Amino acid sequence: MQQRADAELNALVDNFCNLVKAARISDTVRNSQENLQIDVHSARIAQAGEALLGITAELKRDALLSDFGTLNEAVAERTKAFNTQTDKTDTVLQIRQQ
Repeated sequence: MQQRADAELNALVDNFCNLVKAARISDTVRNSQENLQIDVHSARIAQAGEALLGITAELKRDALLSDFGTLNEAVAERTKAFNTQTDKTDTVLQIRQQ
């Protein structure tokens, strides 16, 4: 996944550099070609940005779903708290029954 992110980031930078190169105005004949190049590089920049956003979302999802250690600790703490509360309740019930 890191390789995908690096590749998309490199594509983003490369296309931005190409966009800047194509934006130079030299003569009227080449302007139409440069406009086409600018459109292509702009589209590629947008595509690389969207891919990076997708990778970021995937990384966040994986971090949330694969963090079982933290989840298990939270469940163990809640179980311990509930068991303590159960013991207290049982004690109160036993006192009242006597």
